[in-house]
Amino acid sequence: MKVKFFFRAFITLILSALTGCIEPLEVDIKSDDVRLVVNGIITDDPVPYTVTLTQTKAIPYVPYKIPVVTGAIVIIADAHGNTEQLFEREPGVYLTGAAFRGQVGQTYTLFINTPDGKKYTSTAEKIVAVPEIDSLYFEVERRIALNEENVPREVYWLNAFVNTRDLTGQQDYYKWEYEAVYQIDTQPWLHKRQDARGNWVPDPLSCCKTCWITQFNNVISLQHDQLLNGKEISRQLVVTLPINNQLFNSRLRLEVTQYSISEGAYDYWNLLKTQIGGVGNIQDPPPAFVRGNISSLSGQDEVPLGFFGASAVARKSIFVSTSQLGIGLPAFEYANSCLVLENSTTLMPASW
Repeated sequence: MKVKFFFRAFITLILSALTGCIEPLEVDIKSDDVRLVVNGIITDDPVPYTVTLTQTKAIPYVPYKIPVVTGAIVIIADAHGNTEQLFEREPGVYLTGAAFRGQVGQTYTLFINTPDGKKYTSTAEKIVAVPEIDSLYFEVERRIALNEENVPREVYWLNAFVNTRDLTGQQDYYKWEYEAVYQIDTQPWLHKRQDARGNWVPDPLSCCKTCWITQFNNVISLQHDQLLNGKEISRQLVVTLPINNQLFNSRLRLEVTQYSISEGAYDYWNLLKTQIGGVGNIQDPPPAFVRGNISSLSGQDEVPLGFFGASAVARKSIFVSTSQLGIGLPAFEYANSCLVLENSTTLMPASW
């Protein structure tokens, strides 16, 4: 029974840590075995930092409805005794104030008090320097895939890589994330609706034709310098995106963030990556119990999940236009407002 619980806990943990879609697996577990899941990081970025508190949940289980922990006291403390209490911006999502900023060389610890009186803490995590990203570039890959009729056809993918140079004199562990923003144009004036007789009749909409859609990171890209100390890290694959007429309707802006994580964070994310790659094959070993750096101060038997990390960051971005791909894509046809598409906005990004 414990193996089954860890399997559901693992799936919930992935849904909390990544924004990509993962099909939940329906397995029976103990209805009273609920654990805290923590996901957060502090960086040297001049922006508020986020800590999310969710729970594993057995029964009743609703896909994509992850239980959140509200009303908690969440505090980040440095090694000198300075503290920052986070405020709850939305249920289960806690933010630091605008003036609070992480510093390279400083060590930080997370403390959590939940409304039911339980207390948790993380291990101390140190922000270490991160090198700049020398280059961010892409290549188009041609693949052969089967369509719905099992007929082979050509498909194309965009593979994005970074080059950077490892810092000397220290043991380094790296993690990369991406954010893709693309412009989409739809045809709301062609919208139709069904009348009382079930016939489709014209129902043009006045809004909206042009939107910008954000696709958030849903992959785990890692590297360490065991064999590369002080040398160049080249062709590090960050993300692979399908080339279709929605994602590349006009042009796409890809931004990559490079993190300098701790050895513990590297081990944690690497195990998660391994388990994600193994989900879906009945012959794969059962998912491991992915233990993070969060521990309970209230009882030895309770084992919370998740990780609170610290890192410096470096970023680089590029624009990819449809014409750069060298592939003829059909026009994107969607007879509705572009605002109905997930993560869309009519506000043009400042970087556009």
